[in-house]
Amino acid sequence: ELPEKWKSLKKIAFTVKHEVAPLQSNEVSVIRRKCAWFEVKQHEFRERFRTEPIFRINVEEPYKLLDESNQAVAVMETDMKKLQDTADLFEVSFPEYKQLRQCRSDITLVKAVWDMVIFVKSSIEDWTKTPWKEINVEQMDMELRRFAKEMKMLEKEVRVWDVYAGLESIVKNLLTSLRAVNELQNSAVRERHWQQLMN
Repeated sequence: ELPEKWKSLKKIAFTVKHEVAPLQSNEVSVIRRKCAWFEVKQHEFRERFRTEPIFRINVEEPYKLLDESNQAVAVMETDMKKLQDTADLFEVSFPEYKQLRQCRSDITLVKAVWDMVIFVKSSIEDWTKTPWKEINVEQMDMELRRFAKEMKMLEKEVRVWDVYAGLESIVKNLLTSLRAVNELQNSAVRERHWQQLMN
């Protein structure tokens, strides 16, 4: 009796599969159109994303902006995941959507750059509170060189961003200023030299 039920069940499954084939085919077409639409949407999103203020050095509250950009990427990723689940269910090949994945990568990289910007700026702020006689040029120089070295260890694609160029400029300018401070701290500099500098 069991083999007969199995044969009957296979026959019903074949019939149902045949009856659902047009519906399934229609759904596959809908999914492919949605995938094509999402392809366009993610390209447009990427273009807007690349103009976000998080990539510029002169912004207020960078972490707030980073959070907003991160949330926008997360919404797109959620939409992509839903579409991917549906595509997998109907065995439709799913595109990679590289533009969206690049946005996710950029969020991580630009956050690393901003972490460094904030750290460098806070170090500089601390240094500006140091009395003239207590300025340790060598230690500051070593610290700035360490910052420069850490910057070079960042991914190469960040180097085209304004926020990176701004950080690089801050570090280079401070290194130059530090050399001047070192020369001015020289014991050979007398009161008359200071007077000449001031006039």
